[in-house]
Amino acid sequence: ATSYYSDSDGDGYGVGNALVACNAPLAHATQAGDCDDGQASVHPGESEICDGLDNDCDGNTDSVGGGASQCSSFAGSYTGSYALRAQEKLGNAVINDMPCNGTASITINLAASPSVQGTVSCQRVGGLILFDANQSGTITGELGLDGSVSGTLVHRYNSDLVRSYNFNAQLSGDTLNIAGTGSLLPHPMSAVPWEVTYNMQTSR
Repeated sequence: ATSYYSDSDGDGYGVGNALVACNAPLAHATQAGDCDDGQASVHPGESEICDGLDNDCDGNTDSVGGGASQCSSFAGSYTGSYALRAQEKLGNAVINDMPCNGTASITINLAASPSVQGTVSCQRVGGLILFDANQSGTITGELGLDGSVSGTLVHRYNSDLVRSYNFNAQLSGDTLNIAGTGSLLPHPMSAVPWEVTYNMQTSR
């Protein structure tokens, strides 16, 4: 028989008194010690991030080793430029080129989930009618205690063509710059993926 603890959020750590059984009951875990059984991102051993929660159950919110929050200085609105470029290439030769330039607006709100949220918009340059002239996207991400941001850019090329790109960035003072690469197959007849590059340069 094994001791099991009620695990409502399914994070592998439970609460309450042990239930001794030969087989694992539904929604139970073998490890106790969860300090919030309603949040899967909260349990012993979890990495602390800036989200207003005590992720690692050490008794401190948004900090490691005690003390005040290490995240409050990052909160605020960041605005600036956004640029995305999709290119179809044959070797090093560019066959089709779709640059899109515009603006980015990102908010870091420690009470929100996720704590990093934003929008982008841009205007296509050139005559590739497969892509909308005005394009948009969203940004979501998590903020680490050291100012690191891991997130996702979802860019809408047209009403049916939407792609997601994961990124990692680092806050530096009042500046949050995000850059990354990806790929795109804009049409079922596309022979090879197009190369995608994007960047956001924002400040508070």
